Amino acid sequence: MEKYVGTYQLGYQDVQLFVDPDSNGGSGSWNAGTSGKTGAKIVIGINCALWYSWGTLVHETVEYALTNLNASFAPASAFTSRSTDSRLFVATHKQFDEATQQSGNYIHECHKDFLKAYRKYHKNKK
Repeated sequence: MEKYVGTYQLGYQDVQLFVDPDSNGGSGSWNAGTSGKTGAKIVIGINCALWYSWGTLVHETVEYALTNLNASFAPASAFTSRSTDSRLFVATHKQFDEATQQSGNYIHECHKDFLKAYRKYHKNKK
């Protein structure tokens, strides 16, 4: 079950962050909302080592930023059942720089809350 951590700025949008104590992976969904609200959220699995959860957070935030910078493409057909496995990222150096800056800002803003949620789960797990 997903647990809400907080909402933080990623690029020009506020993106909700959730942790999932039952997962060891990550996911993102970013359907733009209406009236200035966002339906964007990132879910990070925390049933794993802390370094893996941090890596997943970096992955999801950079992927989100590259998608919003129009540097993410999906082929018309793929040889995999997972739609994200065939995703292709093509970015200029400037786009990559902007994506990493956006990701860095998001992680800087959420890191204390994310770490608190991770530790709370692992403390209760023992």
